Amino acid sequence: MAGHVTDQAYFTQLMKQVKELGLESSCEYAGIFDKQQMTHALSHSLAVLSFQRVSNLSNICIETLAAGAVLVAPDDGSLNGIVEDNVSGILVRDSAEGADRIAKLIEHPSQIKRLGSEASQAVKRNFRSWDERVQDEMMLIESSSSRSQAA
Repeated sequence: MAGHVTDQAYFTQLMKQVKELGLESSCEYAGIFDKQQMTHALSHSLAVLSFQRVSNLSNICIETLAAGAVLVAPDDGSLNGIVEDNVSGILVRDSAEGADRIAKLIEHPSQIKRLGSEASQAVKRNFRSWDERVQDEMMLIESSSSRSQAA
């Protein structure tokens, strides 16, 4: 686990559960990563779980897919058109199904590479690169500035 702890009570409960289940050797909190550390961690992960309360179309989901990692997320509609179940990620009804699907990934590691490859292609099809987005912003600023000067 990595990232900002935004709900301390939930984090404490989660870490307690990790200990109670004897998962300390395979589940730890790594803190906050910079971009390079995050990309490395994502690309070397078995899977990344994203069970957000509001929307699972978050930066971490997009970054996970772009890194070619397997995303496991709820099938709540927020990733429609981006993630197709068992093609470019894993969409599940609940966390229990997510655990079952991750167990299957462990049994069939060749699926990790296939899903990751499709995930990175899905990002390329559906999202513009950072450089393209910056270029668009610059053009918008220049256009807006030109109009202001002409007025």
